[in-house]
Amino acid sequence: RPLLAGRFLRNRLARLLPFYLISNMIVVVAMAADENAFASLDRSVSSYVLTFLGINMWLLPFSSILPFPVGLPLSGVTWTVQTFWGMYLVFPWLAPRLSRVHLGGTTVMAAIQAVNFALLLILEDYWSARGWPVSRLPVFCMGVILGFETLRESPTEQDRARAGGVATALLSLYSVLLVFMSVLGRLSSSSFFFRAIGEGSVTPMFAGLMLSLARCRDHGAAAWLLRSNGLVRVGEVSMVAYQLHLVIPQALMGEQGWPWWSAAIATTLIVPVSIVLTRLVDDPLRRVLRSA
Repeated sequence: RPLLAGRFLRNRLARLLPFYLISNMIVVVAMAADENAFASLDRSVSSYVLTFLGINMWLLPFSSILPFPVGLPLSGVTWTVQTFWGMYLVFPWLAPRLSRVHLGGTTVMAAIQAVNFALLLILEDYWSARGWPVSRLPVFCMGVILGFETLRESPTEQDRARAGGVATALLSLYSVLLVFMSVLGRLSSSSFFFRAIGEGSVTPMFAGLMLSLARCRDHGAAAWLLRSNGLVRVGEVSMVAYQLHLVIPQALMGEQGWPWWSAAIATTLIVPVSIVLTRLVDDPLRRVLRSA
């Protein structure tokens, strides 16, 4: 079936826009109510303008030559939305071309991503390397190539069982790596170093995990775990949870000096709060936008 570009872009907008705006508005309201809230953020007019235009991450590598400061959006985690909206704009043009690229193309994309990341890390800074859309485009292309590869494949039951074992191993390794990088990043003064190492290793690992999960269907422990009702429900609210998981604790408790128990409570509450907000706010807004 041909890709309907207008419908695709409308649906992506409906998925991303509501809580991008809400997450950033929480920061604006918190700063208006308390001058000490989010004290480390730039409060210049340009910071507000760039955030609500959604272009911080596009301009970040050029911050040294621009006449105004450029940083992350007000709600820092919404950098991902800014990074990927441009890729969704080009997806209708990109998809037919990548449909002719086979699995080996992901290796090429991973190599391009590694070079991009290293160069920007050396020449600019960590966030330019991680979040500049041009640098991140190869990762997006990897996902598109993997998607077409799964559509072309007709794996046997033996192939599915083998993929289930690979998926379980990669999910275990991926989880250990994330915890390892997070803990070392907090304990070490060289957190920048550990995050850079993590960026270099997580992308190809995650690509392999996604392909294995697509192949295995219901084979293996990873498939069983990710198909469980609890994780499916968490997945349904994950977009809202992601865009709120830092901003709500920071708005309530400040940016510095969280006692471990208060941070744990705030983190635990994000999931039920996200469930409520998804049902009462995100789903209705998405239906309205999709019907427009």
